[in-house]
Amino acid sequence: MKIFFQTITSEILFFIHNKKYLILFLLPILYFLLITGIYSQKVIIKVPVISCDLSNSNTSRLLLRYLNLTRSINIKYSTTDYSDIKKYILARKVYAGLYIPKDFEQKLKKGQQADLLLFLDGTNILIANNISADAKQVITTISTGIKIKLLRKSGNIKNKANDLSMQITSDSRKLYNPYYNYLNYLIPGITLAVLQQFFMLFGVIASLQFINFKKINNLSEALIIYASKMFFYLAYSTIIFFTITLILFPLFGINITGNMLLNYLYFELFVTMVFLIGGFCATLMKDGVDAVKAILLISSPAFILSGYTWPISSMPFFIKPIAYLIPLTVFLEGFRNYAIKGLGFYYIRSSFIYVLIGSIILIFLFYLTAIHKFAKRKIC
Repeated sequence: MKIFFQTITSEILFFIHNKKYLILFLLPILYFLLITGIYSQKVIIKVPVISCDLSNSNTSRLLLRYLNLTRSINIKYSTTDYSDIKKYILARKVYAGLYIPKDFEQKLKKGQQADLLLFLDGTNILIANNISADAKQVITTISTGIKIKLLRKSGNIKNKANDLSMQITSDSRKLYNPYYNYLNYLIPGITLAVLQQFFMLFGVIASLQFINFKKINNLSEALIIYASKMFFYLAYSTIIFFTITLILFPLFGINITGNMLLNYLYFELFVTMVFLIGGFCATLMKDGVDAVKAILLISSPAFILSGYTWPISSMPFFIKPIAYLIPLTVFLEGFRNYAIKGLGFYYIRSSFIYVLIGSIILIFLFYLTAIHKFAKRKIC
């Protein structure tokens, strides 16, 4: 126990006396603030759009007015030159443009189909989808109103016109994130992906320190030192967890549900697993540079492969096994069910067991590679 507490004390003193390393402890919080700041608007609103209204009629002006009232569309520019639409999109002044032809209202009055052309900048799918959805809703509403008006003018009875507008009704209920808030959607997943990378790096640092420390004479002493270093970083992860979940998440309006204690235990298991992956990589590689390269190879594609933004079911069959080998994938699956959806432990039990068994296997693998590495060092 003496070695255990001495190592923790020396680890604390090391970071206090070496201010350049102390930044490593602050980086997860700084990353969180940076990423959250990017999505602080929560939803995409009032994206600049250009209109080319050659009709300049009552109906076209009504259409543009309604479009401007939607959440995502801000008709910032107007033009009478059709070619300006593409020019403005290329110049990144707007993300979309609406072209209304000259004969727009005349065709509507005759009961003919009137075509509109909506140009969308497809390089940003999120913005393009939002504008397209809002524009479609407005156009459908106005189109239905025009049909009813024409039916009444043609002598159809009022009830038939009303029946046309009410043939299909629908309602939708958005669960867990009703306003499609990007903070609630992306920040928890990105934050955990960043923390995975940091704790893998800490695992490498701790492992290299005990492997290369010449004063250690036997493996049992080395493992006690490593365990104490691991305890130190787990204590640090506890501070990070409660700082983010109890202070920063509420500060930015990010909703986390479920039992806090279970959330914490689940998170600590995840941190243990990724920390051991870092340590295992360090014992396998020749030096620290190769170990860091190995964890970057694992952690860099982790968020994309995790299924958090793109479902694993839609990935090619040969990628799916790779995705499930990365701890973040399974952890986020359980985290989303428990901490975001508020489901019970029953719904995360498989993820919990995966992380637990993964940690046990990694402890065993780390022990075997550490024995080999330590024996090799003594021979040398």
